[in-house]
Amino acid sequence: MRTRSQQHGFTLMELMATLAIITILAAIAYPSFTDMIERNRLKGAAEGLFGDMEFAKSEAIKRNEVITVTTTTGGSWGYNIARPDTTVLKSVGVGDFRGVTLFSANNGGTLTIDPVRGTTSGISIKFVRDSDTNQSLCLVVSDLGRIKICSGNASSSVVGYKPCQVASCQ
Repeated sequence: MRTRSQQHGFTLMELMATLAIITILAAIAYPSFTDMIERNRLKGAAEGLFGDMEFAKSEAIKRNEVITVTTTTGGSWGYNIARPDTTVLKSVGVGDFRGVTLFSANNGGTLTIDPVRGTTSGISIKFVRDSDTNQSLCLVVSDLGRIKICSGNASSSVVGYKPCQVASCQ
C-alpha cells in the first residue's frame, strides 16, 4: 500500500500573491512614513539644540566664565559651544538632521551666556523643514536665560508645540 507524502512549503502562486500584497501595502505606507521621519528630524534638531543650550548655561555657571553658542545657517548649518579662550566644548553639524534648515533670527547667530545667574544676550533660532516650509520650530532664549521651543507657523503648527508669540519666529 502506498502512503501519501505530506506537502511542505508554499506554491509559487501563493508566494507571488503574498509578495504582491506586501508591495501594495508598502507603497501605501511609504509617503506617510517619510513625512513622519522628516517631522521627527525637525523635532530632534530643535530639541537637541534645546538640550545643548541648557548644557551651555550650566557650564557658564559651573566654570564661572562666559560661554558662547555660535550658529551657522543655511544648508550646512551647525553650532559650536565655546569658552572665552575659543576652546570648543561641543560642536554639532547638520549630520542626522538632513532635510532641516536652521535660520538664526537675531544677534548674528551668537548667544552669549553670562555666568551670573545664566543670563543671556537673547536669541531666537528657527528650524524649517525643507520639504514643507510651513512646518517650523523656533527655539527662543530670553534675556533671563529661559529657553523654550514653539511652533513657528500657527496655521501649520507642529504637533506638541504651542504657536510662537515672538515676531521673528512667525
